[in-house]
This record gives sequence, C-alpha cells and structure tokens, in this order.
Amino acid sequence: MTTMSDVAKSLRDTMATHARDWSLNSRDAWLYGVVCGWGRVLPEVAAKHNWSAQDVTRLRELRTAYCASVRRSKAKWPDAIPREEEPTDG
Repeated sequence: MTTMSDVAKSLRDTMATHARDWSLNSRDAWLYGVVCGWGRVLPEVAAKHNWSAQDVTRLRELRTAYCASVRRSKAKWPDAIPREEEPTDG
C-alpha cells in the first residue's frame, strides 16, 4: 500500500536531486517551498518573486501542514523531514 510518506519521499527525492533551479519560476519555487522547504534562503526567494509577507506566511503554513501530514502517515524513512528543513524556517 502506498502511503503519504511514499508520496512525499518520491516528490522530495525528485525535486532535491533534479538539476533544475527551482527558484527561477515563482510556481516552481512555491512547490519546492512546500515539499522541500527553502530554509534560510526563503527571504531571498520571496523577494525574487515579490511574495508578500502574507504569501510567505501561507507558504510556511502549507509547509507545516505538509510535514505534519507526512509525520502522521508514520513515515517509513527516518529522515522524512530533516530537522534543518522543518517548517519554522520555511
């Protein structure tokens, strides 16, 4: 049975290992922010795409919900959401 953790791992692995610069396009940057998190560079990415403070807050809320959903699915992989990428920093 495929779980949310399987889906999340596939998305994250695909995005994190692809040569694409996920910050170039606003929509790609948004998706990457939800799935992988931007960490300390979130302010830079937000400025690049003219995201408002409300947009950044929404992205952080979505990242938090995404991480919580993965955790609730009892992720099979121990590093489902590494500490340095938790939603507190985007």
